[in-house]
Amino acid sequence: MPSSILHRHKQPHRAPEGRGFFADSGNGYVEDVLSFRRVEMEGIVDASSMSQLIDKCRAGCAIGVKDDMAIVGILSTKLIVDHFIRGGEQARPHGN
Repeated sequence: MPSSILHRHKQPHRAPEGRGFFADSGNGYVEDVLSFRRVEMEGIVDASSMSQLIDKCRAGCAIGVKDDMAIVGILSTKLIVDHFIRGGEQARPHGN
């Protein structure tokens, strides 16, 4: 193998994390969990900042690793709150 390839700077491959939740606009569960009203009411995450981030993702704008991780962090926090603090009722998808 050529030395230039062997010694070049390596970057790990990262699959898009947060963007996948907005690829299909028909995901009612994610829409409900991340609704501005619910997020603002709970007060765990700044609803305005979250809304701007989600709008950025929905618009298909290029987002970086930090934005991806923020979305995953927000969703994870919401799942923990809904499932463990509120007893799971809001963590179930609609119709189940």
